Amino acid sequence: MNWDIISTLVMLALVATFAYIAYDATHPKR
Repeated sequence: MNWDIISTLVMLALVATFAYIAYDATHPKR
């Protein structure tokens, strides 16, 4: 595989995880 594609997928995964954690922290489920 291409390292550019791998690095892009990793960055997208990190951003998605961070966004999910931030959303979950600011919108606590009750």
